[in-house]
Amino acid sequence: MGELGISRLILNNRFRSEKFNLLRNQINQAVLYTPLLTLLVMSFLLSFFPYNWLNFLVLYASIIFVYVIFLFKKGSYESWLVLFLGVVYRIVPLFSLPMLLSNDIFQYGSFGTKILEGLIPYRSFDAPYPPLSLYVTVPFVLIGDLRFLKALFSLCDILIVFIVYKVFLRGAENANKISMLLFLFPVSLVEYSVSGHNDSLTMLLLIASIALLDKSVAVSSVLMALSILSKIFPVILVPFVLRQLYSNNKKSALFFLAMLIAVLFAVSFPFVLLSRDGYISMIIGITRYSVPYGVLTSLLNLLVNFTQSSIMFFHLLAIILLIEFCALIFIISSQRKWPLMKTCGICLLILPFLLPQFHPWYLLWAFPFMITYYSNNLKLIRGYMLLFLSAHILYYLLFSFNQL
Repeated sequence: MGELGISRLILNNRFRSEKFNLLRNQINQAVLYTPLLTLLVMSFLLSFFPYNWLNFLVLYASIIFVYVIFLFKKGSYESWLVLFLGVVYRIVPLFSLPMLLSNDIFQYGSFGTKILEGLIPYRSFDAPYPPLSLYVTVPFVLIGDLRFLKALFSLCDILIVFIVYKVFLRGAENANKISMLLFLFPVSLVEYSVSGHNDSLTMLLLIASIALLDKSVAVSSVLMALSILSKIFPVILVPFVLRQLYSNNKKSALFFLAMLIAVLFAVSFPFVLLSRDGYISMIIGITRYSVPYGVLTSLLNLLVNFTQSSIMFFHLLAIILLIEFCALIFIISSQRKWPLMKTCGICLLILPFLLPQFHPWYLLWAFPFMITYYSNNLKLIRGYMLLFLSAHILYYLLFSFNQL
């Protein structure tokens, strides 16, 4: 066989190899996309039956199916596919208002309705949230469709991922992979886009505040105040932020604190003036919505039966423990010189277990901070995400799915 024949044979073998590889890739894609598209179509159709458990189970199964594939996928991710799926999984739940895991979205709507009726929060009716969380619902009640409120919380979730990618993961070795995994994380999708919890709004304001800390102290302080006026828990991070600023510039720390107090005072003062007891009860967490069922209080419930006086005791005990916990973390982080992201992550990771009430989505508070700090350890992040996802599934299997 001449050189020309050998060249043709080599070219034919290469052509056949390329065709085989192309066919194998097409089969792999079909194996992935066929069940995925089937589950997506089922999720969309079932979304028109808002009180159907099958709707949630199919949607959640679809999200987990996709996420586990991407979690353990070797090599780079197809960014367009991840972005497409992340958007789709946030749009499909907007077609319904399920009460399967939580009815909080309807509670938000009821607060907005009462405000539109002329009632004053904390005086005319009990409310477990600070003013921003109450008044942000008013435009959506006026529109007459709370699904737009869920859309807002989904948008906040997307913006959190965007800020983490653009600011906190800038220059990180695994920035793209981590951002994609964060964008598709099933717990965030379920708690923010399916159930419509307002924690994503608080987290967006908090994350934005930390991101702008070195660029604009004034804006950062205002955003921190707004996050506290959305939910109380970010206040636990204020001492650590002030320490960070103080180590670089004492005037910046004092300015941040002054701005923070000014905004909190300006918003809170009218409510304190109209109903001091009601507003203080909201801050402490003692309202008619605040029956303790946290991790700590569940253990104490074995010894003490819940009464109105014991509820007060548990909430005050939680506040004392939180103060001691903050002091302990402050001392340890100062001695070991922890970065701010690590300190924030550990504080928000442990905080939910000390509160009088516990909900699984509270664990999302620490998520962006922990992911950011450990961004160079992809194996640890995968393990953390998988453990978090497993705990989330187990929680609902034990406490919600038994209602099927």
